[in-house]
Amino acid sequence: MEKKNKFAEFLKRPNGIFLIVLCLVLTGSVAVSVFFVAVSYSGPFSYAAYVLAAVSLGYSVYLAVRYARVIKKKAIEAAKKKEVTRKFVENYGFRTIVFAVVTFAVNTGYAIFYGVLGILAHSVWYGALAGYYVFLSGVRCWVLLGGYRASKRAQGSEAALYENKLKIFRGCGILLIVLDSALAVAVAQMVLAQSPAVHGEIAAISSAAYAFYKLTLAMINLFKAKNWRDPLVQSLRNVSLTDALVSLFALQTTLVALYSSGEQNMMALNIAVGALVCAATIGMGVFMIVRACVLLKRSRLAPTADHTVTEEIHEG
Repeated sequence: MEKKNKFAEFLKRPNGIFLIVLCLVLTGSVAVSVFFVAVSYSGPFSYAAYVLAAVSLGYSVYLAVRYARVIKKKAIEAAKKKEVTRKFVENYGFRTIVFAVVTFAVNTGYAIFYGVLGILAHSVWYGALAGYYVFLSGVRCWVLLGGYRASKRAQGSEAALYENKLKIFRGCGILLIVLDSALAVAVAQMVLAQSPAVHGEIAAISSAAYAFYKLTLAMINLFKAKNWRDPLVQSLRNVSLTDALVSLFALQTTLVALYSSGEQNMMALNIAVGALVCAATIGMGVFMIVRACVLLKRSRLAPTADHTVTEEIHEG
């Protein structure tokens, strides 16, 4: 009984060597399981590999949840020792810009993927998506560069910086309207042609992974940026949300074309989802333009106002 208790306590608080072994077992069992699935092997070794992968994964998740707070605390303490990492941890605006740069790189890579897929499948739709992601990456880059230039032009004036950021917010809204108008044309072309692109399992898996990544990032930004009073951060958040909506639409068209046998139902679904995504993103762009114009007018009517604590972009 005492040995069982000691073993249970050890599993709750394993040492470093055991964790290394667990990591190796998890990686190996998952790799072997994937290999068995790929070669369609269903013998006793495959079941052993599946069980080992499931147990090691479950135990790893348990340890991650159990020590999540401790790991987070130590990571934050380590990050605060250096200026750049401390700023990343404490400043949400700076963190948003860093993630926007990373997302810009991911978007560019995904645009290349869609472009290659469009060429291989002779698909106008995939080509349109590739072009969309290229220009969306351009919008994000324009916002980031605009923020950098706005800081330089402001020369330390909070009021001037705020006004410049509002202009970026307004410009971002205009670009989203133009971009999603082009997307609406691409959706109409796909629907009217009634011949969706040739889809495969690779396209479906990649679209699902990318859509999940973008949706998760957009939802995190949606909640964290809700009370952040910075037009530049709001612009990046709205671009990410637009990106996520289009990714979901791309995933929907891929899955429907891959698994649906009824072309009429597929066309109706593509029309409905495509129209909803385009309307939502164009509506967001219109809101950004109107809101920025209103706040710019207020700012110019009170040029001496202190915008250190600026008015929130989304009221209520």
